[in-house]
Amino acid sequence: AGGPRGSWCSCKRPFVDQIDQPFSSMQKGGSIARAAHRWPAAALRRFSSGGGSPGIFEMRKYTLKPEKAGKYLSALEAYGDVRKRLLPLRLFALPETGGQLFVATHLYSYRDIAEREEKRAKAIQDAEWLAFLSETNECLSTTESSIYVEAKATLEACGLDG
Repeated sequence: AGGPRGSWCSCKRPFVDQIDQPFSSMQKGGSIARAAHRWPAAALRRFSSGGGSPGIFEMRKYTLKPEKAGKYLSALEAYGDVRKRLLPLRLFALPETGGQLFVATHLYSYRDIAEREEKRAKAIQDAEWLAFLSETNECLSTTESSIYVEAKATLEACGLDG
């Protein structure tokens, strides 16, 4: 179902082709920030939950060294107020079963890419944040970041709340 590339739901119309163009620059070495800025505002509104710029979600996954997982979790607790002051954390989770264990997942929400860049630039100037990073860096074996734009029109077409 869906467009020529298929879809995970029985949507009433395909959406993939409508958002592919901005990401073609990323495949050629571009960045998500540059790709997102190429989307026309009207197209972004179609895929978002609000009338203005859509919110974005950043999912950051940190694979922890098993022997350092306790230290990482203790640091998260100790520096919780710093994180709360600097970054819009919406979810922190660790897998219980299924998939890879010892992966700390953080979900952040931002108004747009510009707000993300602004908040991250401010955080990297903060002495307490730098202390947290210094303390936890040895606990990590890999890091991953993915940015998502809510696709409200797709959710609605699939009969889901957006």
